[in-house]
This record gives sequence, C-alpha cells and structure tokens, in this order.
Amino acid sequence: MSGFKNLKSITEEMLFRSSSNIIEYCVIEEEGQELFNFCLNIQDSITHKISALETEKKDLEEDPNIYSSYDGLEFQNEDAICGLEEFEIPTWTKLLYFTVPLNQIILVNIYVEKSLKSLCSTYAPENTSTCYGGYSLNLKQEKGKSIIESYLLYLNKFCNFNINIPQSLEYLNSHIRNIRNNFVHGDWEKCKTQLEQIDINDLFAGTSELFEAIENEFLRQNKFIK
Repeated sequence: MSGFKNLKSITEEMLFRSSSNIIEYCVIEEEGQELFNFCLNIQDSITHKISALETEKKDLEEDPNIYSSYDGLEFQNEDAICGLEEFEIPTWTKLLYFTVPLNQIILVNIYVEKSLKSLCSTYAPENTSTCYGGYSLNLKQEKGKSIIESYLLYLNKFCNFNINIPQSLEYLNSHIRNIRNNFVHGDWEKCKTQLEQIDINDLFAGTSELFEAIENEFLRQNKFIK
C-alpha cells in the first residue's frame, strides 16, 4: 500500500457480512457498518466544506466589488481572498488529508480490538453465561505481541481456531501503537510518513477478511458447514 487514499463509498460493498446470523457476528457486522458510515460522513462533510470555500474564493476573484463580512466586520475583496487562500482552505485541507485519516485508522483499530475481545469472551472455555455479553474476558497482552495478535493467539490456543492476520492488516497491526503515540504526542511528520503506507479502504476490507475467517472457522467447528 503506497500513498494514503481517502475512504471510498464503494468500499461499503467489502464490509463484513455475517453468513450465519449468529448474534456475535451480527453485532460485528452492525458496528462495522456504523463505523464506516461515521468515517465516510466526516470525510464527506469536510470535502464539501472545502468545495464551498473554493467556490467562495472563485466568486470573490471574479467580482472585485463583492464584500465579505465575518463576525460583524466587513472585509475588502482582496483581504477575504487572502484569508481563504492562506488560512481557511489550508486548515480544512489539512483536516481532510491528515486529521481525518489518522482518526479513521485509529477507529478501525479500536473496532478490530473490541470485536476480537468480544469473540474471545464469547468462546472462552470458562464462559458459562447463557446470554451474549454475559462474560468479559480479562486477557493480558502477550509479551512482544500486539493486542490483535494476543486475541488471535487466545482464539487459536484455547478455542481451537486457526486464524492468521490478513496481509492488509499487517501494517496496522505492526505499527498502530507507534502511530497512536506519534499522533497523541505531536510527532506529526512521522505520522505523515506512516499515512503513506496505509489505504483505509484496504483496512476495512482486511477487517472483513478477518471476521469472515473467524466466523467460517466457528461454523466448521460446529459442523454448520463442511
């Protein structure tokens, strides 16, 4: 994956869809859809804001007699154009191509970790609850392993699954802690370099591949499919 690409509406077709309608997978499907809609709506709203600002700038350039007002103050045409060019448009553009994608990446990671934890809790051998969500597993992170890897190791070792991390999630799995720390602590130049390695569309597709593999493994174990 080279160069960050904005989320595409067509990616919705690649989202996880449960083939069994078993509750734990229906919840993962629903939450994945909600996350996708949230990420896309935030991205689209900022895209539309930038488009409106660019249209405003074009109108000001075409008609020198237009005056702009803001907070009760009136600005001459050239001052308004300067404000749009040097402040407003760059500020919103940075949000679109930096802040928004970083938040999308972190939210996808949270969704994956939360969903895996839920599955581990549901399938834990010591879970005696008869209702979904009735047991919460307090799983410690394996030394030298990411949280995602730790959950998958638990499923494989204690729940008889055979699941690997999809290639499209490998970079996220290996670098999410570093990405999160760089973002939180203001090391944004490092974040920009890391963003170039990620396609948010691939991440959503990768989550689908992961949960499809887990669901199919569960169905095979319980002889729902051959």
